[in-house]
Amino acid sequence: LQTILSGKYDNYIRSFARMLKEFPRRIYLRPMHEMNGFWYPWCGTVNGNRPEEFRFVWRHLRRLFAAEGAGNIAWVWSPYTTSHPTIEENAINRYFPGAKEIDVMALDGYNWGTSTKWGTWQDFGTLFTDSYKILSELSDKPIIIAETACAEQGGNKGEWIRNMLSSLPLNFPRIEAIVWFDIDKECDWRLASSPSSLQVFREMAANLFGNAG
Repeated sequence: LQTILSGKYDNYIRSFARMLKEFPRRIYLRPMHEMNGFWYPWCGTVNGNRPEEFRFVWRHLRRLFAAEGAGNIAWVWSPYTTSHPTIEENAINRYFPGAKEIDVMALDGYNWGTSTKWGTWQDFGTLFTDSYKILSELSDKPIIIAETACAEQGGNKGEWIRNMLSSLPLNFPRIEAIVWFDIDKECDWRLASSPSSLQVFREMAANLFGNAG
């Protein structure tokens, strides 16, 4: 974060902004996501970083984009649903750059099930209720789930999807979109990882949104 603030990457950032502003539609840009984890170089508790530096970098990026006239950007602020490490200095709200500095708030979170030695089966509500409340209190900006998915190991993936989609209107009314991480990576996160999980998704999506194909 200190290196970004030093201006070392300003030319790169400006060139990226100029490229994006040529796109004829709105772009949802999610820089430095999951900053309350420890797995990226911009996370607030690694590389000598501090959460307040994240906020400064966020505003720095916005100023550079504005200087290049990139007005088609929606700025998406996206912490992970739980902070790692779970210390007060790493709390989600420590990274909030201010409501005027963002357009959308987002959360990432995964049900790893028992696909790892440290994983446990967690339903959608267990994953997101606490962090959704935090975001709801921070701002009235739109909320999305920018990354989520469910493993097959440790429970019923189809029922997990059913629970997720059925719980949205009642328990998460401010969530306006969900992006499913549809990749076979650490485990098979795909909706089509099994015929049953894909079928449940198709049924629920058709009921909620009409014919989803």
